[in-house]
Amino acid sequence: MIVFESQKIRRIVGRLERGEALQASLKRLAQEKGITASWLSALGAFEWVELMEYDQHAQKYKAPKRIEECEILHLTGNLSFRKGENFAHVHASVSKEVGDRIEVYGGHLVDAQVFACELMIECLDDVVLQREYDEATGLDLWKGDCLAAPESMVDEVEDRATNPPKKVAAPAAESLSWSQVAAVAQAAGNDSAAAAPRLEQMPKTGDYVQHKTFGLCRVEGRGVDGALIIRLHNDPRRRKISVDHVEFIGPKQDGDKRVFVLRKRG
Repeated sequence: MIVFESQKIRRIVGRLERGEALQASLKRLAQEKGITASWLSALGAFEWVELMEYDQHAQKYKAPKRIEECEILHLTGNLSFRKGENFAHVHASVSKEVGDRIEVYGGHLVDAQVFACELMIECLDDVVLQREYDEATGLDLWKGDCLAAPESMVDEVEDRATNPPKKVAAPAAESLSWSQVAAVAQAAGNDSAAAAPRLEQMPKTGDYVQHKTFGLCRVEGRGVDGALIIRLHNDPRRRKISVDHVEFIGPKQDGDKRVFVLRKRG
């Protein structure tokens, strides 16, 4: 048995529009909300759904069965990572009226087109779940070493700007911890911002910050202590930055991205 405990939980409640593809919608939601591990449930109806069963002896899935215009009796699943990408694992049972009787179907959900769907996702923000091939079952299952506590998966960013020493011999040396700020501001053609930066607003989930070590990072949310949670490109791990001793220059629009630059507070 592999068991870890989560201490940081948030809940997302929403509704999918008619015609949305369930799997694509769940993956997009996981990316937008920075979901690293979660459990989900839903109810409603499908215009169609494809369900299939797993053959435990042959260790492969059987051909999917397509059911049209059906009610969701029960839908449950989880969101995690597989091969570095967001992955939704969903099971469902549905009912359909056939003549004078009600037929019930269930199994692994391949995909579905929504008629109406209300869902709730319980996110475990201090856990990152990743899948890998399991020889005993032939399935991609959660790795035992990836169910991690915050200390190993949400790393504290160690920087002299956020953890200043008690005695500072030369203030100029401190400024080197965010030296990239000036270069970024100059490249953007905004020398005045480099000379006199000001805090316009805090980055929100989905925005980007330019970090001196990690480069351009996506904002995944805020920690319970107010710290900024960021994620590197194509990296499921998250890192935490204290905002007590930094300020944010910007934002500057870069296509569809809002980008902030970090600077040590003067």
